[in-house]
Amino acid sequence: MRIALAASVYLNKNAGMAGVTWRLGNAMRDQGAEVDFYFLDELASFRQQIPNDEIFPWRLAFAPKIRTYDVVDSTAENTILSVFPKRPLLVSRSHGLENVAHIERLKDAKLGGKQLSRVYPLYRGSVRLWEEKLAFQRADLAFFLNEYDRGFAVDHFGVTPAKAHVVPNGLATQFLGLPFDPNPDVDGKIKIAWIGGYIPRKGIRYAEPAFAAVLRKHPHVSISLFGTGEDAAATLQHYPTDLHDRIHILPRYNQEELVVLLKGHSIYLLPSLSEGFPGSVLEAMANGLASVLTDIPGPTEFAKDEKNALLVPPRSSVDIETALNRLIEDASLRNRIRAAGYESVQRYSWKQIASDTLALYESGLSQRKG
Repeated sequence: MRIALAASVYLNKNAGMAGVTWRLGNAMRDQGAEVDFYFLDELASFRQQIPNDEIFPWRLAFAPKIRTYDVVDSTAENTILSVFPKRPLLVSRSHGLENVAHIERLKDAKLGGKQLSRVYPLYRGSVRLWEEKLAFQRADLAFFLNEYDRGFAVDHFGVTPAKAHVVPNGLATQFLGLPFDPNPDVDGKIKIAWIGGYIPRKGIRYAEPAFAAVLRKHPHVSISLFGTGEDAAATLQHYPTDLHDRIHILPRYNQEELVVLLKGHSIYLLPSLSEGFPGSVLEAMANGLASVLTDIPGPTEFAKDEKNALLVPPRSSVDIETALNRLIEDASLRNRIRAAGYESVQRYSWKQIASDTLALYESGLSQRKG
């Protein structure tokens, strides 16, 4: 089977959509599929007046060989390719529905969070939403990261339920079957980890007051922020200066380094406003960290409150602080959540997800021939 995997981002094996696409494609290669990648590196527009996310569907549709593949699996970029009568099996894949994230952005702005720019309604808050809807309507198969997004597409886009499937993200091989450390806290010191971009969608506005309160209450606690994507000084300005020595920041890292970086940490926080299927949570749980997560679609696909995680309402600094304090102050609870989380994510291997994906491709191709 010849497959084209396309994503309208630049290739970065350590970053969200690009990293996920890269790992899935290589897992499918390991199972005998022929896989080519199409990222912005290959298909970017060099006309500065045309944003790459707008031109990407056009460049993908007219890329050499694109219509010779059996399957073109793209991040909702198949709208132009779908008009050709002779075309591959088209798969539209969501990494978290833009329409769902849009609703949360509007809600957060209304509640006093980050205000949307004046140009937001011109494309990202209008045309882009329509493009996403159209891509899923026209696709032969539609893949979503969680049941909520799948249901949203069926109810609001009119996607046929039979062609809509939930295909989660997986864990890289180095995270599977790691030794579980029963006592990661060195000399009674507890470390809390954050993994990922320091951006509004991740709930930083609500994490910061909770982090500051926890650090003031517990002198033996410190925080590590991994992969913030910004200079440490820019992040530290959001916290009182007397707490800076207990906030450790690593703006960028390679995924292969994360296992070592997380050693000695026992708690993880992700207070996102919207998510698809957050790989950082899988990675934290696989490393034996007890997770505090917002009770939103995506994390709740695999995280169950008081069982393998603590869930809190979105946009609530008080509830984040309370959950962190519970884990800090109750070693028995912390270790129970750690162990349950560790066990619950071992089934998310890229090998299995690649196998399931290839089976869905085969089914889709058979139905087209039939």
